[in-house]
Amino acid sequence: MGSPGLDGPGFRPCYRHPDRMTGITCQRCGRPICGECMIPASVGFQCPECVARARSRERATRTTARRTHPAGQGTFATLASQSGTMLLLGLIVVIQALDSILLGRVSRLLAYFGQAVLAGEVWRLVTHVLVSGGILALVINGFVLWMFGRTMEMMWGRWRFLATYFLAGLGAAALMLIAGPTGAVLGGASTSIIGLLAANAGAKFHDREDAKADLILLAILIAFSVFSAPVMVIADVGAILAGGACGWLWSTAPGPGSGRRRGSLTRSDHLHLTGALVILGVCLVLAGVAFFVR
Repeated sequence: MGSPGLDGPGFRPCYRHPDRMTGITCQRCGRPICGECMIPASVGFQCPECVARARSRERATRTTARRTHPAGQGTFATLASQSGTMLLLGLIVVIQALDSILLGRVSRLLAYFGQAVLAGEVWRLVTHVLVSGGILALVINGFVLWMFGRTMEMMWGRWRFLATYFLAGLGAAALMLIAGPTGAVLGGASTSIIGLLAANAGAKFHDREDAKADLILLAILIAFSVFSAPVMVIADVGAILAGGACGWLWSTAPGPGSGRRRGSLTRSDHLHLTGALVILGVCLVLAGVAFFVR
């Protein structure tokens, strides 16, 4: 029997202690947890099983890093495991610096511009993901990329991480080309980062984890686009669709370092490569349709 006053609407039995009623749920799996089972998290509380699963995943990530980079390399091994994130950060910083020195000429050459793409400058479908569009945007993009990118890269591996970033940007540009105004200009580093966040949510959906926090953050970013530049919502949706598909795909098999021979491709590698090519193909088909429709 539950405690007096704790058996009304909103209270359920703890999943581990059915005789205890509670109104608290795990932030990851949503199961009800009592005071004894509650473990503080960065947001709310988590149940013992979700905490144990997260710690197991963290240990697996560290094991992967040790297998990929032998012990004794210290800081170099850590930096190597985050090289994709550092590469992207370096590129967007260098491009913003050159753009400031050359008075915007670099962004005018690399940013997405619908009319220019339709005129044959197709490289803009990809290169726009390296354009931030200003110092403030660079600081925000760099901070979010550093905070989230390193974890994703260690979890999925370098090529999957980079593929997610660029495919999210391509998805944004393709949807803009087919559904947005042709005069729109887009510096797409922020849209690719939104795609990374969507990939994290897609992975959680696949693993049946609670993605509420990720969805709230994505909603906030889209709301910001609505108020600052409504046309950007189209790009955000394209990035979310492509990024979410990547995250779901990468979660269908273990990450790098799971017992493979060096230089060999596992069945999951072939599956992931095929899936990435399918996502790439869909984006290119959308872009190709726009060339004929417009």
